[in-house]
Amino acid sequence: MRFIEFTELEVETLREGYKNHSSHSVRCRFHAMLLNTEGNEAKELASIFQVRTRTIYDWMNRWDSNGCMGLLTRLGQGRPRILSITDKTLVELVKKNERTCS
Repeated sequence: MRFIEFTELEVETLREGYKNHSSHSVRCRFHAMLLNTEGNEAKELASIFQVRTRTIYDWMNRWDSNGCMGLLTRLGQGRPRILSITDKTLVELVKKNERTCS
């Protein structure tokens, strides 16, 4: 069982990030930290966000080491893009399929 002590400014920053960040995964991380301030344990948070308990602890550790910046998706994380705008053949194929699907 682990709970993080947040200052009022940190809680407000988490609320703003939860409401306004463009990335769904980042909003989930901010939300998880907010729920932790309300007394939710890592196991409960893991169930809510459908991740492993270890993932919740990783988010907490990232908060401890880097604050809000630690909860952001780092460069290179996630699946690489399939379509590159420089691949003109694929771009044209997507445009053609888009017209036929409309």
